[in-house]
Amino acid sequence: MVPSIENCRFSTRLPSRKTFRPGAILIYDRRLEGISPSLRHFIRQFKNRYGVKAGESLKSLDHFPKHFSKISKIIGGVKKQEAQVIALGGGSVGDFAGFVASVYHRGVDFQQIPTTWLAAIDSAHGGKTALNSGEVKNQLGTFHFASKIYLVKTILKQQDQRLERQAFAEHIKHALLCRRPWAQIEIMGNSLEKSDLWAQLRESIEVKYSILKKDPKETKGIRSHLNLGHSMGHVFEVLLNLSHGEAVALGLIFALRFSQKKFGLSEKTCEQWCQLIVKTSAPRFKALQLRSQKELKLNQVKALLFKDKKESSRDGVGFVFLQAKGRPKKVNLNVQSLLSELKRQGFIR
Repeated sequence: MVPSIENCRFSTRLPSRKTFRPGAILIYDRRLEGISPSLRHFIRQFKNRYGVKAGESLKSLDHFPKHFSKISKIIGGVKKQEAQVIALGGGSVGDFAGFVASVYHRGVDFQQIPTTWLAAIDSAHGGKTALNSGEVKNQLGTFHFASKIYLVKTILKQQDQRLERQAFAEHIKHALLCRRPWAQIEIMGNSLEKSDLWAQLRESIEVKYSILKKDPKETKGIRSHLNLGHSMGHVFEVLLNLSHGEAVALGLIFALRFSQKKFGLSEKTCEQWCQLIVKTSAPRFKALQLRSQKELKLNQVKALLFKDKKESSRDGVGFVFLQAKGRPKKVNLNVQSLLSELKRQGFIR
């Protein structure tokens, strides 16, 4: 299936239970039952349902056999053509449920209802399912795109505004990867300062789909452009104990400044976007440096870069630069180049 924005349904309310197949199983974040009566009512309409504790531990390969055994018992009598997996939750729930859908009967229909802004703007659309092996994230996975993704304004708006802000960095990343009218820095700045991500959600997601359409299974190198800001972002997330949104924000700042040095990204473009990132996505880092944070250690940085299979290979680390707005370029770098740039920018001594 070729991923498309047409698979998305933007709405102010949850879909009807009748929208889904009679044999569908709902895999959902148990925490959602206590958030609102509408969510609780929606969940309880599914005879076949399986509640999980969201988070990276859900994606553990070691725990998966027990989960799958319980899920199989719930839907054991459902024929393949009637089977369907629905994910209700954030990114970890979507990853887990998508993997279940991809391996049950060698693949059954999968649909998503993301309940976090990060999942709504990013992970729900990528088609990547994954389990973690030991300390290595997303080591085992498949490509299994959701046939429908329901983006429900009332559910997303129930989140704390802080959680909405954590998705701003992914939104800014999409803006940097395109040259569309809505992605001008003045328009972006006004939208983000008002904390109104919903207003630009469709446009932002369309950027991701425009890239996925050209390279859905990451065989041409085009899809890797979506990793802008993530190579070092993953390192910051682990070593500085940051949220994903803050880490990607710092990763974008690092990538923009590295791009200015290596590929001549204009100083004006670089600084304008860095200032917007700090103002909206990483307010704790007003100096654009980590002076108040613990120092990054070289050996830990190296280890994390090579653990990230999405970004690394035998030949080095894949790093996405921005030559100009809307012109990303992936380059294979040796680790020493990254360490030198971290020192130049003041992230390490």
